[in-house]
Amino acid sequence: RKAEREVRMRRNILPLLSVAWSVLCLCGCSSPSGSEKPLVLKDPVLEKRAEYLREKITVHTGDTVSRVELGRIYLSEGMFDRAIREFEEVLLLDPRHIQAHLLLSLALQKQPKPDLPKAVRVLESAAEVDQHNADVHLNLEHQRLPARRELGVPVLIELDLPQDPQRPGEGLRRGEGG
Repeated sequence: RKAEREVRMRRNILPLLSVAWSVLCLCGCSSPSGSEKPLVLKDPVLEKRAEYLREKITVHTGDTVSRVELGRIYLSEGMFDRAIREFEEVLLLDPRHIQAHLLLSLALQKQPKPDLPKAVRVLESAAEVDQHNADVHLNLEHQRLPARRELGVPVLIELDLPQDPQRPGEGLRRGEGG
């Protein structure tokens, strides 16, 4: 009789335990453990790469190369706040990192409410770091061009900078000044 009761009890408990286990797994596994929601990128390859870089940065907090790459991924996915955070972190670690200056300026310009004054300050800071960097000066002049037009300063040569990096654009063209 005792053996029969144990068999009946096991038959009754096993289905209950499996249901309870399923409920716990579904509730516990479907929500993130931290306060942030899991990041979902459009491209699964980029998602894996971003996850790898986040883990790498957790272990090696001073890894500026990984932070710049992660910031580029965020920038390409339109996650401007996250990109800005990564590039600013790189500049805290290495204030002379020209690529981080340029990418931070770009992220500040591309966000829904562009912060153009801050983007110009970042580029000016980059120009102080590397006075001979053509990319810095080109981007800085590109930012200053609208203000010069408003003031009526003649623009001798204007660069046609394409929005799509896959299309190289037409290059130089004559401006209003001659």
